[in-house]
Amino acid sequence: MQSNIETIYWDTCIYIAWLMDENRPNHEMDGVHESAKKIKESKQKLICSPIVTAQIYKIKMGQQVMAIFDRFLKRKSIQYVDYEYQAGCLTSEIREYYTIRKQDMDTIDAQHLAISILYKVDAFYTFDRGKRGGIDLLSISGNVAGHNLTICNPPLPPQIRMDLRFK
Repeated sequence: MQSNIETIYWDTCIYIAWLMDENRPNHEMDGVHESAKKIKESKQKLICSPIVTAQIYKIKMGQQVMAIFDRFLKRKSIQYVDYEYQAGCLTSEIREYYTIRKQDMDTIDAQHLAISILYKVDAFYTFDRGKRGGIDLLSISGNVAGHNLTICNPPLPPQIRMDLRFK
């Protein structure tokens, strides 16, 4: 695997969208499929944590879908990392930062962000806009409790971006 490839983290909502082949607005699924393709081709490195696995298994998707998920996680371009003490401390720091500012940071979101920061990912992919009462994660891109982290939707493939510019 190349050392200069982009390292990313998928929020659980990206895995679910991909596994369930959701119908999403604004060509969002094209970005998910593009990222999955790059991971399969070892052109992107994906950091995955047990938090994702716990959230995925909590949702009843069926054995066939779970088999796809399990096979996907075995790719050499996916680094499955543990949630350790350092991540727990950073999770607390992130939650405290937003609590002081009277903003609600969900514990699971803070855990995902902490792992992304610790593993120095280039981008954290999500669709989370805080609709369930927490912080709009996309709105804190670039400054997550004082840590530089890019948070974005999975980028659209170049051809789709060009097509949208000329509409």
